Amino acid sequence: MASGFDLVDIKKALFTSPCVNANETTDMNATTFNNRLQIEHETDDQYKKSQKDAHEKRMKKFRKMAKQLEEDDWLYPPVEKLIGLK
Repeated sequence: MASGFDLVDIKKALFTSPCVNANETTDMNATTFNNRLQIEHETDDQYKKSQKDAHEKRMKKFRKMAKQLEEDDWLYPPVEKLIGLK
């Protein structure tokens, strides 16, 4: 009669690949997982950096527009005067 350990060994032998050792499969899966995590992390970092750069570029553009509006402000009458509030 076979003991419980023999059945486990038989199941392991039946359900593992004949070419690849189970430890090697686990190592490959861990390596693949680590590579995916690293790629995801680097992608997120690059995305955040590009978002920050785009935000800074928009803010510079808005500052330039605000400065231009301040310089041109004397050319136009105040809005309050045009609508009769002053």
